[in-house]
Amino acid sequence: MVYTDVHTHFNPARPARADVRRIVSLRFPSETAVPAGLFSAGVHPWDAAAVSDADVSDRLARFVVSQSAVAIGECGIDRLCGVPLERQMKVFAAQTELAEMLSLPLVIHAVRASADVVLLHRRMKPSSVWIVHGFRGKPRQAEELLAEGIFLSVGLRFNPELPKVLGCDRLLVESDTADVPLEAVYGVVAAAWGMERDVLAACVGRTFDSLFGGGAAIV
Repeated sequence: MVYTDVHTHFNPARPARADVRRIVSLRFPSETAVPAGLFSAGVHPWDAAAVSDADVSDRLARFVVSQSAVAIGECGIDRLCGVPLERQMKVFAAQTELAEMLSLPLVIHAVRASADVVLLHRRMKPSSVWIVHGFRGKPRQAEELLAEGIFLSVGLRFNPELPKVLGCDRLLVESDTADVPLEAVYGVVAAAWGMERDVLAACVGRTFDSLFGGGAAIV
């Protein structure tokens, strides 16, 4: 069985495994050491005030292209952090445009910002895939995102009512910063969705292949 981890952060104590394929998220521009295997890169909303417009439009774009990132992000909006919302929105919008220009999926960090993501998606009508990672929102928020064609990724913590509205075909699984084996995360998610862990792994794997290509490496 192969487990798919759509969003994780580099941890030297977490060695590569033959049964796991993962996308390591780099927090650009402070993290530029490219890991083995698949990775994404983006300006986190917490860092939006510390970067220049050129960091996004030029430096991030060149880094993503030259190093063959498979996605942009994580990026997005966090209404609980101290960064001015207007600046967060500008940096996020620039990265949505970059993802669209490069035809890459967008991995989104959204804290109390589901409505903002929905509105921006409606306005942009992007052709690139959007994925809200670590989704913990209410079913109604999930339905609004799903109606826009946005995918949702969950980890150890999520709204227990979410399985009622989120089908396996739009569900992704992640470890993020959890210090537990990935199969433990899959066990929690599989139990909530009422399926066996191997069935969930196969379903998430198919969705991942459809978004990132079936040739994605196992690292």
